[in-house]
Amino acid sequence: MEAIRRVTLRNAVRCFVLGSLVFASPLWSADLTIPKTFVPGTPATADDVNQNFSATAAAVNSKQNLVTGTCPAGQAIRTVNANGTAVCETSLNTRLTTVESVKAPYIFSEFFQTAVAETAAECTNWDTFRANLQPANYTCVQLVGSLGKGRTTCDAPNVQLIATALRNGTPTSVISGSDTWNVGTCGGIEINANAPSICGCSATPILRPCIGAGNPNWGGVGTATCSAPSQSIQLIFR
Repeated sequence: MEAIRRVTLRNAVRCFVLGSLVFASPLWSADLTIPKTFVPGTPATADDVNQNFSATAAAVNSKQNLVTGTCPAGQAIRTVNANGTAVCETSLNTRLTTVESVKAPYIFSEFFQTAVAETAAECTNWDTFRANLQPANYTCVQLVGSLGKGRTTCDAPNVQLIATALRNGTPTSVISGSDTWNVGTCGGIEINANAPSICGCSATPILRPCIGAGNPNWGGVGTATCSAPSQSIQLIFR
């Protein structure tokens, strides 16, 4: 009977030592201290084993196992305190709005009628669009229309140069791949893709809403750009 008890005790110690190794991993090492150490050839008493189990239980039970805090709609949990309460992120909506505003495309869109000059108000819309460009946010530019697919360039450094020139009204030519984007003065500010000159009539994508009072040659995409047919034209930065 005594031999059986010793074998049983040795098996219990082995199990406990294996369990102790698990709980003594880096996650727990700062919190769990085993009070009794066993060495080969030394009997392990029930009291010693119970002390080690009690120490392990105390360390395990002290760990947080429940998040009790909540956050209202529109907020998110920022951190969780040791007692389970939550610290909420109160500026989440503002931050999401900022991120989405950067991602959203910035678009100038206008319907142009053949043989009809743009009004002063429509020219103002173009100038307002240019003034509010944020070049650092863009990686693509598109000049497209309802009668033609136009041109698209996605080359962040060059797109930012184009946006800066357009915002400032600075004459500029930017080569990106097979396209040359041009900004210049034609009454107001013109932008085109692959036109040989500013203020010309080449059949390349051209947009110049402020060409001048009484002048209907506002450009075109996929069509003639002087005396062009009615169409919508969009300049899109994203």
